[in-house]
Amino acid sequence: MTTTTEPPVGPEEVWKILREVAKESKETERQFQETERRFQETDLRFQDLERRFQDTDKYLKEVGGRIDKLGGRLGQFVQEMVRPAVLRLFQSLDIEVHEVHS
Repeated sequence: MTTTTEPPVGPEEVWKILREVAKESKETERQFQETERRFQETDLRFQDLERRFQDTDKYLKEVGGRIDKLGGRLGQFVQEMVRPAVLRLFQSLDIEVHEVHS
């Protein structure tokens, strides 16, 4: 069995390794800060999106209510316009009409 012995590391190599580690540590910290900044931006965008969804939901409910009111009035209008014509139509076809309900 052969064992290999690594040559001892000198002070210059230790300092070189420490400088590399320090440099990589700074880069890691910079990347971490960039990631944190992006998370904050994303959070702000989500908050804005949530507000927009709430505004849109409110607007759609308002429009839906207006359509419901309009539809109800339109239905009443059509009933009032059709009621006399239906009576005449049935009578012209010799269909007896005893009552008309609204």
